Amino acid sequence: PTDSICERAVRIPMTFIDQPPLAACHGISAGGGISLALSFDIRIVGQDAKFLTVFTRRALGPDCGLTYHLPRLIGQGRVLELMYTSREVGAEEAVRIGLANTLVDDPRTHALEMAQELADGPPLSLMWEKRETMHTWEASLQEQIEFEWSAQKQIERSGDVLEGNRAFIEKRKANFTGQ
Repeated sequence: PTDSICERAVRIPMTFIDQPPLAACHGISAGGGISLALSFDIRIVGQDAKFLTVFTRRALGPDCGLTYHLPRLIGQGRVLELMYTSREVGAEEAVRIGLANTLVDDPRTHALEMAQELADGPPLSLMWEKRETMHTWEASLQEQIEFEWSAQKQIERSGDVLEGNRAFIEKRKANFTGQ
């Protein structure tokens, strides 16, 4: 494909995917690559993972949604420091400051295991957890409570709620279907 990474990221931002997207990060995520990595809900990194905003080094401005995701993850002060200096953030620091969620020896295997665990979970619940979390950035407390209540009413009608309760009582693993 001739599309740049930013063109693909803008067309289908991970933020708007109802399923929980996971990223397994090795090596350097720089420029549009850091923007794309940060758009995933969960970032699992290996020891060799590094994050670099790079834009100041190239006399460019941030793109691909970086200024949307980065402040929400690490706060304005850290964002401005990283963008102004274009300094490299290693894996351990990335986890410590919130750029990444988990540091493991094999990020790909860990991400696949987590993906399977999430795939076995209740799809409607996962979908609404993400939607509610994204909604909170634009809502007042009262609006957020009402949004949560509305989501809960939709989830309560699903067969997965009954299955979850039955599985809990029967002390077994639930078999969720999304129905």
